Amino acid sequence: MEPSERQYTQEEIEELRKAPVRCDNCHKTAKEVGKKLSVCAACSSAPYCSVECQRQHWKTHKVYCKKVMSGELMREAMSLPAGNIGGTRQGNRLTGEVLRDLTVWAEVYNGDCLTVVAWHALGLLRDIEARKSKILLLGLRRTPSNDPKTYYTLKDVCVVPVVDAKRIFKNLSPNPIRILRDAETERQKDGAIGAMLVISLEQAVDDNRPAVEVLGKTSSTIFQPLGVFEIHRTTFQSIGQFPEPVWKTCLNNCLRGGAFSLKFRPA
Repeated sequence: MEPSERQYTQEEIEELRKAPVRCDNCHKTAKEVGKKLSVCAACSSAPYCSVECQRQHWKTHKVYCKKVMSGELMREAMSLPAGNIGGTRQGNRLTGEVLRDLTVWAEVYNGDCLTVVAWHALGLLRDIEARKSKILLLGLRRTPSNDPKTYYTLKDVCVVPVVDAKRIFKNLSPNPIRILRDAETERQKDGAIGAMLVISLEQAVDDNRPAVEVLGKTSSTIFQPLGVFEIHRTTFQSIGQFPEPVWKTCLNNCLRGGAFSLKFRPA
């Protein structure tokens, strides 16, 4: 089975939503080994619980660590249907239309709503380095609205470990791991702590799969690198870490055209 065709069990999907990070070699979490996991110094994406695990995994990891992948959208993708890559058309929306709508929508939300959500969903207040090992994934459904602020409603949201994204996009372009690495370097040049990555994809109305099952199988996906700045950390530390039900409710209200709050109120 190809990496992008992996079928997640319901238990695995729930685990992804809780965003555990596991050692790439022994697959133990930081809680299980009793200490914080480190990451590969070269690519900053593969987590390990020990130097020994990193050495044991090198023969496997070096292929991905040294491989140069493109970070640009394939031009051919613009003409593909907004369903499975190479598959049948879903509805009457072309990939070009979907990517246009997602891009416009992202421009509305990148600077505030998605930045706030990503900080809390990725747990950056607890571990700022988590931005290198986790990616926020949003599954969206298009509404009839002509207002970019209400183009989409939230179907699903979860946190995907970078190691899973690496497997899913092994033979695909664009590659989110390369995008995250490049964004980290560029943002640091601007004085930021680094970068984090949000992946947003549009799902057809009749597509009820969890977003992680769709990831890598559809061309209707955009990658949004966001800057991680010290001013963000200072601000969020003053209000504390939001639990998942809180930030998820705020996100839903925001996408409905309201303010980022627990109760819906016009923005």
